Amino acid sequence: MRNIAFLMGLASLTSASPLAVRQTSYPQKSTSSGFTLVVNVTNPAADFCESINHYTLSSIHVGAGQALAAISSESTRVWYVNGTQQEISESKGTVVTDGGTPPFPNGIDIAEAEDSVSAVRVDAGDGTKGVQLTSGSEPYAYLTAPIIGSYIVCNESVPYYQGRKFLLLKHAETEVNEEGESESNIPEDCVAIRLVPQCAKLADLPAGAIASHEFVNEVGCYDDVASIDWSK
Repeated sequence: MRNIAFLMGLASLTSASPLAVRQTSYPQKSTSSGFTLVVNVTNPAADFCESINHYTLSSIHVGAGQALAAISSESTRVWYVNGTQQEISESKGTVVTDGGTPPFPNGIDIAEAEDSVSAVRVDAGDGTKGVQLTSGSEPYAYLTAPIIGSYIVCNESVPYYQGRKFLLLKHAETEVNEEGESESNIPEDCVAIRLVPQCAKLADLPAGAIASHEFVNEVGCYDDVASIDWSK
């Protein structure tokens, strides 16, 4: 049985990460309306044989207006946090990228969990509320989720591409068992990560765009994630 109160107390501790190790100084953040999302492997010892550290979040097309979130060393997308100030303060903002012709919004969607693991999609629309970046008061900037847990990367085949494997982004819920112990539910063949924003230019929308930048937020991000020494 889940202990919800205890889970909420774990909210800031859900990923054992180099980002969270007893530090007295923090990497300098800049601000931008656009950003890429860069992989930070939270436990380097559990990384894949070919490291995915510093890969970036992209997507793979699986149907009209449908895509799976995936990471890649070769392609990336520029994202933005969308929502009014009230929505952001209530953790009801979303993270969106523009795509298509004319450009339309594609939001990060966390699907319903199966065995505590959720697929993460990038489908047409605003995306899942509560997927946004940590607030400005947080010492580190990274992608959050409305569900307590960890983002993970799994090397899995995709039927749409005749079984070809991709590095898919997923989300694993953290639970507490009857003994009060935290269980991360990360599958053995997956790697826990954080997605760290790197500042990038958000392109202006052309005339006739379906997407809107009216409620795009300026956010804290880093100029060069790969150059950060998280041990300092």
